[in-house]
Amino acid sequence: MSRYGKISFGTAKASTKPVRKIPMKQTLKQRFKNWLMRDDADESISIVGADEGPSLHSDDSLRFNIYRASGGMIIETRKYDRIKDINHTRLHIVVDGEDLGSSIGKIITMEALR
Repeated sequence: MSRYGKISFGTAKASTKPVRKIPMKQTLKQRFKNWLMRDDADESISIVGADEGPSLHSDDSLRFNIYRASGGMIIETRKYDRIKDINHTRLHIVVDGEDLGSSIGKIITMEALR
């Protein structure tokens, strides 16, 4: 017998308490990401926008700008040549008496043939 009393090996049970998980403190970058990516189902306002980034530019894209002018419309077409790194810009005039839809169809056909 030892001076500490009778010690039995194997009969003592270790008491384990459940460990409480403390969440790590988020960085400012993580908080911004969570704020931007959250899914607000109750938000009734939806904003629709167009991105003019590189995802909209492809090799064969044709861009239109339509301007109102006195006596008709001016249609500007732009096409980017990636090999030469040049924007080709052309202007087309549609008079008030002409049908705008058929004129745009003709312009698209002419630009596709070039």
